[in-house]
Amino acid sequence: MKVEKVKKMNLQDKKTVMIIITLVILAVTAGGASFIFIDKLLTPSEKNVEENQEEFIPEENFPEFTKDEWLSLSRERTLMVIIDNDVQARPQAGLNEGDIIYEFPLTEGRSSFMAIYSRFNPQLIGPIGSIQDYNVEIAQNYDGIFVLKGGSSQALELLADLNNLNSLGGGVDRAFWRKNDRVEPYNLYTDTQSLRRVAAQEGFADQPKIIDFNYLNEDESFIGEKAENIVIEYGNKDYLIQYQYEKNSRRYLRNTAGNKHLDDQGRQLSAKNLIVQIVRTDFSGEKEYLKIDLEGPGRALFFADGRVQEGKWQKEQGEIQYYNEAGEKVALRPGNTWIHIVPSQKPIVYQ
Repeated sequence: MKVEKVKKMNLQDKKTVMIIITLVILAVTAGGASFIFIDKLLTPSEKNVEENQEEFIPEENFPEFTKDEWLSLSRERTLMVIIDNDVQARPQAGLNEGDIIYEFPLTEGRSSFMAIYSRFNPQLIGPIGSIQDYNVEIAQNYDGIFVLKGGSSQALELLADLNNLNSLGGGVDRAFWRKNDRVEPYNLYTDTQSLRRVAAQEGFADQPKIIDFNYLNEDESFIGEKAENIVIEYGNKDYLIQYQYEKNSRRYLRNTAGNKHLDDQGRQLSAKNLIVQIVRTDFSGEKEYLKIDLEGPGRALFFADGRVQEGKWQKEQGEIQYYNEAGEKVALRPGNTWIHIVPSQKPIVYQ
């Protein structure tokens, strides 16, 4: 499948962040389906941000790590937790503490998260979501403990080879609870302490498999074209993502659907690095089930320090690796990384 070249975003007013939204309208006819693409320039609305919301100061919420400090942090066996991203599931808990956060496409232009925890132990994680088979395929890289709330029949069949804590599987309810201030099914939560306690009771090994990126030293530069505003879309306007690079903290601040994407503590979600992994997708079961090709190879974009590098991803010995245009494994900044799995037909826009 031919991958569409990345588009560039033009800002007519430097003081106003203009984002490009591509609305995909699916027109179904007797002979099949056709796609119509409509481009619009929109300004994220400030009125949707809660009044009296305390201003987020990135450098006060997230410490800066050197390469040695980040790599020397204590590691435990990886927990891989599916976190719901439905509109009613927001604000979520625990996303800012993940070493890596994956965002996967779902049907109807939606998305969900898979958080990877090994360095930090948030006291609240959720709401817990259900899995798809491609979540399991990624999880196999980490040799961790999979945490979920049910899922598709295809995905549940694949769980047999993985240590997992399934809230609907029986015997592990002591690791999960429901919050009274949230409505079902968006009220199921957990925490790392409970998960690790129950994992030990279930006899799961606690030895971590250490997986990490290559990281830059403080005196090394992330070379690339300027990219301080990034737009990623999955198709549904409620899942439209914009990242803005904040120079003081050297972090990307996340907006979703034109609003600051806040966690349960009122902190804006942010990342030190962003990876966009472009994949081929298809449907099965009369478009009720999304299939994602995670074998590759495919194109990838890497964002750090307000800049972008182009490269590729490919699967090697069961693990996905990321390479820059020179064919070297990409080196990122020490800190948390968000990986966006994005269908090849969706434009990635940055400036």
